[in-house]
Amino acid sequence: MEYTEICKYIFSREIVNWEIRQIKTKKSKVVQARQASIYLGNWFLPYLSYDELGLPFKKNRCNVYYSLKTMKNLLYSDKAMRKKINNYLLRIKKKINEEAKKEAKEEVFQQNDFFIN
Repeated sequence: MEYTEICKYIFSREIVNWEIRQIKTKKSKVVQARQASIYLGNWFLPYLSYDELGLPFKKNRCNVYYSLKTMKNLLYSDKAMRKKINNYLLRIKKKINEEAKKEAKEEVFQQNDFFIN
């Protein structure tokens, strides 16, 4: 699962239009979806730099750092947010595992196809 797919999934679950992700706004729904996307992107893809994490949202590394800091503070203090993020973590892990199983099945199928010929 790629970073943009993770972001799109979170925006769809938060019922926020993906097209408004780059608009400068302080609406809490958009900001929380953006911050959750950055946090989970950093969680699942730790090799991405802060600049790469901010790229889909046209944010620089300072904004990404601030988003990560804000999410960590929210997860520490807000039980509802912690529950929501844990739910996202489980669902995204499940999707990643399903994709890995599909790729493994396709690889086995291709190997078997090679031996049949």
